[in-house]
Amino acid sequence: MGFFLLNLLFVWLPLGYAQTTQPVSPPSKSWAVVIGVSKYPKLPGGYQIQFADKDALAFAEAMRKICGDNVRTFINQEATVSSIKEAVGNWLARSTTENDTVYIFFSGHGFYEKEYGESYFLTFDSDANVPYSSAVSLKDFAYAIGKRVRARRVLLIADAMRQDYFDSEKYGDASKNFVQAIDQVTESRSGISSLLANKGGEFSREGQRWEGHGVFTRYVLEAINKASDKNRDGVLNGDELFDFIASRISQDTSNKQHPTRLGNGFSEIAWAKVAGSPEKSVSSNPVNAVTKPDKPVIVAKAEEPQIPKLETAKVETKAPENKPSPAAPQINSTTNQQSPQPPINRPSVIEAPQVQAPKPKQQPVNKPQTTTPPVNQPAQIAKSNPPVSPTTKVEPPKSVATNSPTSSAQPNKAPAQPTISEPKVITKPEPVKVPKPAIITSETPSAVKTSPNAPSVIATSKETAAPPSPMLFEFEEAIKTARLLEPKGNCAWDYYQQLSTQANASADVYKLKLRLTEALIKGGKEIIGSYSTTDSVSDRVDDIRRAGQMFSKARALSPETNEALLLEKLSAAQALLALQFYDEAERALMQLPKSAFVENAFGLVYAGRLDYWKAERAYQNAIAQDANWFAPHYNLGLLFRAQKKEEALGAFEQAAKVESKNAAIFLALGDEYFSQSKWQQAAENYRKAVNLKPYDDTLHTKLGHALYSQGLRDEANREYQKAKELRSKQ
Repeated sequence: MGFFLLNLLFVWLPLGYAQTTQPVSPPSKSWAVVIGVSKYPKLPGGYQIQFADKDALAFAEAMRKICGDNVRTFINQEATVSSIKEAVGNWLARSTTENDTVYIFFSGHGFYEKEYGESYFLTFDSDANVPYSSAVSLKDFAYAIGKRVRARRVLLIADAMRQDYFDSEKYGDASKNFVQAIDQVTESRSGISSLLANKGGEFSREGQRWEGHGVFTRYVLEAINKASDKNRDGVLNGDELFDFIASRISQDTSNKQHPTRLGNGFSEIAWAKVAGSPEKSVSSNPVNAVTKPDKPVIVAKAEEPQIPKLETAKVETKAPENKPSPAAPQINSTTNQQSPQPPINRPSVIEAPQVQAPKPKQQPVNKPQTTTPPVNQPAQIAKSNPPVSPTTKVEPPKSVATNSPTSSAQPNKAPAQPTISEPKVITKPEPVKVPKPAIITSETPSAVKTSPNAPSVIATSKETAAPPSPMLFEFEEAIKTARLLEPKGNCAWDYYQQLSTQANASADVYKLKLRLTEALIKGGKEIIGSYSTTDSVSDRVDDIRRAGQMFSKARALSPETNEALLLEKLSAAQALLALQFYDEAERALMQLPKSAFVENAFGLVYAGRLDYWKAERAYQNAIAQDANWFAPHYNLGLLFRAQKKEEALGAFEQAAKVESKNAAIFLALGDEYFSQSKWQQAAENYRKAVNLKPYDDTLHTKLGHALYSQGLRDEANREYQKAKELRSKQ
């Protein structure tokens, strides 16, 4: 018995002893400190950031899926030097273990002090004039992470190199030195890595075009949400995330911003878990989620806005009927200075005169009948009262028998001539020697003189005018349907190129050129005029570029006029503005003469920088240039609304007075009245917006809210139901 107990003692005692003395590793956890600063009370107004705080809030929400409750967020006034040092140097230092992962996210201003070669994160209470005592030094950051935080993996994510303090023209190599300081943080010990929004020599960008975020955060969030697991291990690691964001950021900023990663431990960082097993998640969806295009953001588009006219020297003809023309800002093409509005009507650009032939009397169906040109055809070549040469014998034209009104529009047949009513016929003229009519080939404005009764094509034959080319009708139809540059082969530009080489249309080339030039300038103006408001300019970059192409083609057609050149420069500046390149846009605008359009664009630049005082002054200058253009009134209302000023309502009302076909204006008015609990006025303006855009479910929903607030529940429910139906169709 004693021997048995002794054996038990020797067998079980070592096992029990080993189990009690073997160290047990604690489970790994993830922690996050998220910092976002947009408002800097001690920095100049133009140095404020638009969306850094929103970036941080969105990133913190994504981190909660990884870290749970182990996330601390510091936004604007919460992000002080002391609070950040406490979170990193105390909270993380005392909470993390050797198995944990730490994420530190900073979105705000970075700063490089050239005099002492030191880099900082600027916090809410920082002063760039004295950064050492008011900002977080990256050397202190490196010490806290490297010496105090015990986590095995630490990732520093920084979107801190903004143009304000890293413009190479002002601050030289500041961005490169800042990146070197971040690299020194990663080298403070093993396991530390960093992800930067851009590399040295660049600066990060933000704007409405990236859904109210910085472009860097926008695609980091998309990568986390889509979780592109290329190696099918069920986890989105650092390499996969970087590959996802690098190409997209580069493409979406025209190759001007490239994210950067530093440190050796970046690839080990886990960003997200892919739902389900790796094989199942891949096989169930053969199309990679990364390749799916984003759902486009639908923005209320202005309908037929009033556009300020940039007038220059034009080829003049006989003045039309006296009709009042709307006031519009002008740019003098010769002096590039603002010229006052003349009290008289301006002559119009030369067009092919349109003289309609009298309609024939109704004939029986089976009898021969003279045809009249279709309504959608351009001005015909033969006119009502053509001049008759004394050496030419003129007879009444023969009627064309047809049973189809469209027979003259066949592509391979010459179109039927319009009926000429009671032509003057000279049967036996006296033989008079008359010189041959000259064929005008010059393309200068002084070489062409027209009158309302003159034919649009100069006859080159002694007997009759040559039949017009069917392509003339295609050219005019393309202009009427706004097919100016697209689609290729079926647009006005391509038709003009072909017509200019045809012998029978050579005499009309100059008039066709003027017609196309006018159409291109008008179409481009409509585009850039439609997207001259704060809430639309950032969403239509491609359209603005298309307007620039129209102005470029117009300038190629008519290099003698300065209007196309000025408009082309203006569209280029607006494209830079749409891309949030505010400094470049401002420099481009400063080269243009003053006008309502230019002043309004300056306002958009300053509003984008959050310099509200300058923006307000620019919008007021635009109104002074042209009070009948809606855009500066509307932009001023948006500016006042952002500042929570009562003047916003008056600005929106003034915009509605001068533009009654823009749904966005009435939507803004409705929102303003609704915020003041004026339900009836809100409903009236929402209803006007609905009438202009009946298929917008958001407008129906807002109208329902205004009606419901008045106690009109049945009417409100009808609007809610309509909104629901529209959403289901979408």
